Amino acid sequence: MHLIAAALVCAFLGPAPLHAPRRVPLVTCVTRADEHGNFVLRPPGDARPRALVHFLGGAFVGAAPHLTYATLLQTLADAGYIVVATPYELRFDHLALCDDVVERAQPTLLRLQAEHAESAVGDAAPHAGLPIVGVGHSCGALLLLLLSSFF
Repeated sequence: MHLIAAALVCAFLGPAPLHAPRRVPLVTCVTRADEHGNFVLRPPGDARPRALVHFLGGAFVGAAPHLTYATLLQTLADAGYIVVATPYELRFDHLALCDDVVERAQPTLLRLQAEHAESAVGDAAPHAGLPIVGVGHSCGALLLLLLSSFF
């Protein structure tokens, strides 16, 4: 899992438009969690997604990323990414919190990765799925950093 800063996200999405920013109504974002508690947004259309984005929000709004970060998550989905937003409740035992995030996010990330795996042979098969990119804000970025150092 790779961590990227907000500046790199902007680099992937291209320069900001000169017109007023588009307002994303909350009804266009996912309002129901999957069986593991993650919120999944898919890119529009039938194009192959560019990557999976695992998103963790900030400390006090991390429990509802699909609402508090709706515009960002929808923008990432519109840019061709599958977004998996994992809610969490803030605790100061960060290692236990990382365990909870992995327990909730990993089945969804692996399922989505397998859905989009290319046909591959030999040793390349386990790595044929979409890359996973971690994007976080505040405490979410800290948790993603800790998670990337575990693996």
